[in-house]
Amino acid sequence: MPNLTPEQQAAAYAPCSVVITAGAGTGKTHMLAERYLYYLRERNLSPLEIVAVTFTEKAATELRSRIRSLVSQELPQRLDLLAELEAAQISTIHALSARVCQEHFQVINIPADFQVLDDLEGQGWLRMGYNRL
Repeated sequence: MPNLTPEQQAAAYAPCSVVITAGAGTGKTHMLAERYLYYLRERNLSPLEIVAVTFTEKAATELRSRIRSLVSQELPQRLDLLAELEAAQISTIHALSARVCQEHFQVINIPADFQVLDDLEGQGWLRMGYNRL
């Protein structure tokens, strides 16, 4: 068993979905990578069947890197998983939301070519709205 605290082990190997909230440097990414490996190894899932969501691009990139490393070390006979990891949904909540909107734009009645605003654009739109009130 990897170097996880009892609380991290409970979350990593829980039989249901989990939400992890903790401060910086507490091992969230390490625990999530172990949980991802658990789903690959114990549940025999493909990376294409797992959604891993973080709040920052940096964390998503780090998580993908750690999972890739764990697969190489712990599942050397399953290197096919590395190719699937490249297309896996390991992203920010914003990227996941944008993907859902892109795939279902007709159902939610938005233009197919919608764009997600960055922080600066969003602030500008909010100011324009407040000025109209």
